[in-house]
Amino acid sequence: ARLEEIESPAQIDRGWFLRWMDIAQNTSEGDVQEMVAKMLRGEFQTPQNFSLRTLDVLKNLNQQELQIFQIFCNSVFRSITFGQDSVITEPFGGNPGSNSMQAIGLNYANLTTLVNAGLMHSEIMGANRTITTSQIFLMPFTIGNIKFNLQRTKPIEEDENKDIPIGLLRLTQAGLELSRVMPEGTSDAYNTKFLEWIS
Repeated sequence: ARLEEIESPAQIDRGWFLRWMDIAQNTSEGDVQEMVAKMLRGEFQTPQNFSLRTLDVLKNLNQQELQIFQIFCNSVFRSITFGQDSVITEPFGGNPGSNSMQAIGLNYANLTTLVNAGLMHSEIMGANRTITTSQIFLMPFTIGNIKFNLQRTKPIEEDENKDIPIGLLRLTQAGLELSRVMPEGTSDAYNTKFLEWIS
């Protein structure tokens, strides 16, 4: 992101900019350089979009952690009605802490790596929540960078709009902020399992 491309930049906090400069000058990884550039653009457009804590998390990430985080981001469920960017673990059955998501590269060891890096909350067994049938079928949602807008052949009857219990792997605030600047991608394996689960 070139600064001259940004229209009417807002004032950036000096302390934030100095921390950002330290990361920008001391990284040689192409993916991290791209993320750092996107963060500066975002901060110019909307100050305090990325916290100092998020900068510190990014500074300490190694290439392996970034690769695992990319796998995680490729499977993140986002919906206006759901309001919590998370990986829904239910399509894989079982417990993520017992390697139920190993098929997509999110085994216990990799999930622990994300927790230790400050990107994911520590409930590797999965946080519990419910999602309604209408949240899946009436509103568009994305998984990774793929947008879904599922249509039912018949309207959802009132007694069909049930709460479906689900397990979640949740991003930390730093993980959420960094997920916005990760390269866009998706997991075909996750999407296939998700669609099988809801059908």
